[in-house]
Amino acid sequence: MAAELHETELVAAAIRDSDLLWQVEVTPKHFVSEVLGEIWGAMQGLQSSGERYDAVTLMDALPSHADRIITIANESLGSEAVAPVYARKVIQSWVDRSAGDVYTKALAGDLSKDDVIRALMALDTGRDRFERTISQALKEALNDMEEAAEASGGLRGITTGLVELDKHLGGWHDHDLVVIGARPAMGKTALMLHHAQRCGVPLGMITSEQPSYQIAQRHMSSLGRVPLSNLRQGKIGAQEMQAVKIAKGSLKDYWILEKSSPTIDEVEKTARRWHHRHGIKILFVDYIQRIRGRGDRRHEQVGDVVRGLKTLARDLSIPVVALAQVGRDVEKRTNRRPTMADLSDSSEIEKEADQVITLYRDEVYDQDSMAKGSAELGICKNRHGYVGTVKVGWSGEFVSFGDLPEYGNYG
Repeated sequence: MAAELHETELVAAAIRDSDLLWQVEVTPKHFVSEVLGEIWGAMQGLQSSGERYDAVTLMDALPSHADRIITIANESLGSEAVAPVYARKVIQSWVDRSAGDVYTKALAGDLSKDDVIRALMALDTGRDRFERTISQALKEALNDMEEAAEASGGLRGITTGLVELDKHLGGWHDHDLVVIGARPAMGKTALMLHHAQRCGVPLGMITSEQPSYQIAQRHMSSLGRVPLSNLRQGKIGAQEMQAVKIAKGSLKDYWILEKSSPTIDEVEKTARRWHHRHGIKILFVDYIQRIRGRGDRRHEQVGDVVRGLKTLARDLSIPVVALAQVGRDVEKRTNRRPTMADLSDSSEIEKEADQVITLYRDEVYDQDSMAKGSAELGICKNRHGYVGTVKVGWSGEFVSFGDLPEYGNYG
């Protein structure tokens, strides 16, 4: 059996050179041979405790397998030079066997489709993604710089749909958790929908505030330039019907989970399924504090949620853009522009978010504001560079955002 042969040669190599244990990511579970798995586990145990081992000490640790250990040590080639090849074959064989077990259980009706997807994705051990030598890291850094040079300053991430914001952020980037915070009625959801409308890639959206049909109405209003109130009141004319056609033609590859208070497990499971089945490239979440996380205290629950969202961004290699509530204490200040510290349970969000952006519209507090028809996006945290304020346009009639005239065509 080829699998057991590779396992034998790997164990033989590790008996001759104990340093091999730290060079491969094989564990006892990966072995088809229970005996070889036990021998491997014994070697790892001795190594972890700081003890050197050889065939003799292994036989002392596993007297019932002494004959097998002698045979392996004396008769197997176990070349240290090709041990990494053996290790990859051992792990791949384990993946193939495990996948077969999953399909067998699925055919027997013991697993749901979602369980099958989760189980298969769990088999991706990520062994080549987490550890790097400095040479590999430098090579990847050079490749990244070359790609940036080839882009000649152009957008490398997924567009935010706002020219000035793209200029400072470079779009939304894979692996990033982006948090957008604001007080109620500032237009958080409208801003998220603007990003979704214009991102140009398959996307998923978790909405806990509004049902999907209301999300669709807002898209129709914004894209078709029809007052949202007309659509809500059923004032259907030629202009409204045109808005429907525009929205249907513009919005594709778009999946929505509408649930008032989903758990972070439900969000993760849904996002992973969308990524597996539909290839989503970005996930939008409305909003963090409405998702239920694990923990007895509120900050523990929020921490669990943001960690789950960050894990999704990393595991799926997509941006996750999540909305968040700003605490009411901001209302007590003369300057009501929110900061990162104003986010509800901010310390947990600050730790995990790669970028934190706040949304502020002065006209919410002052109807005669000189800044009417505009909004401020405060980039409070940005692990990739620019921190500052970006001004964008706002239309109350269509409940939508866009570029200000000096940055593009809005309105």
